[in-house]
Amino acid sequence: MRLAKGQRIHCVCVAFIGIAKEHHKWSPVATATYRYEPIITLNHQALATLTDAQRREIVDSSPDKLLALDADGRLEVTDPDKCTFSGEEEATALAMKVNVSDDDFLSIKHDESKFVFTVEGTGALPVGEVVIGALRVINSKIRALQQEVLDLGKGGAGADTGMVF
Repeated sequence: MRLAKGQRIHCVCVAFIGIAKEHHKWSPVATATYRYEPIITLNHQALATLTDAQRREIVDSSPDKLLALDADGRLEVTDPDKCTFSGEEEATALAMKVNVSDDDFLSIKHDESKFVFTVEGTGALPVGEVVIGALRVINSKIRALQQEVLDLGKGGAGADTGMVF
């Protein structure tokens, strides 16, 4: 529908700033995820006992294309950042063991002391600014909690809660 000649629209618009705590539409972040860093260990001595076809099967079993064969036919890790911890590589290698007590051919574990944190912004704010702002909020909340704990220890407000430190 179009306005005819001489017609007008009169509207009053109200804009205000909100925060994501009130409604998600004000969140400057689309997604925020984390994943652990992988620790990928290849037992080259044990892998040397496998045939080229078996090593190729381990490489092909990886949905992440995490492993490859080098020019000498040895397994190598191509890109540990692609690791999704599917377990397919380990399951394929485990099926190739002759004895259950033999050493594992490879191991993929989580390094719980390191993680990759990914933030995808909506474009409302630069992602770096969002992360720094979030860290400031977390820091202030930790300081407030620390002060509350100190006050409880001194017999201040909330000392009758029965909490023992």
